[in-house]
Amino acid sequence: MKKNIAALFLAALFCRADCTEWDHPLWLGRGDVWRARFPVVISNPSDKPLAGAPVTVIVGGGPGQAPLAGARAEAVRVTDARGVQLLYALRDPASREIITAGAVPDGAELVLPAVCAPATSVTYRVYFDNPGAWALADFFTETPAGDINGGFETGKRLPVTETRAGAVERLRLRDVGVEADWPAHMLGNAGLLGRLLPFTRTGKREW
Repeated sequence: MKKNIAALFLAALFCRADCTEWDHPLWLGRGDVWRARFPVVISNPSDKPLAGAPVTVIVGGGPGQAPLAGARAEAVRVTDARGVQLLYALRDPASREIITAGAVPDGAELVLPAVCAPATSVTYRVYFDNPGAWALADFFTETPAGDINGGFETGKRLPVTETRAGAVERLRLRDVGVEADWPAHMLGNAGLLGRLLPFTRTGKREW
């Protein structure tokens, strides 16, 4: 019974509107999957490289803001263009303390380590919406200083950057029933999610 319930919940076909690979697995997913993500584009117009410089995206619903308000902080993950996971921090807008659990408040700061060559841009992806994910133990502890994203905090000045979040992308899940009814090509020696990985990583796939 437990196996069938898990199959009913998780045994779904993962369809994407484009062929961009959906990074999986991510840290501490506990066998579940991330259902939503959005891109963050970091532009470095200067003649100096960014080697892990902290940049900030404000959480909110405005243009270029990170659409994380109300999301579980425990489930937030960040990857670079190669799918390598990165440390990050969500900072409370009032206390400036790192948020590790609970709903992300509107106005929080998503702080990312920018690695970007001169006069170029890089795209990170921020994943969220995984109800089974555990919180991370380590976070990015650097904080922006100088003129970053229009801020004027005192401290060491860093190259001016532009950091903007994009629209949310979501997995579309289609229930394929209990395991006994799955098509033969979904079955194998791997575990439940192992059977699903070919579908999560290759874009739209029907049977």
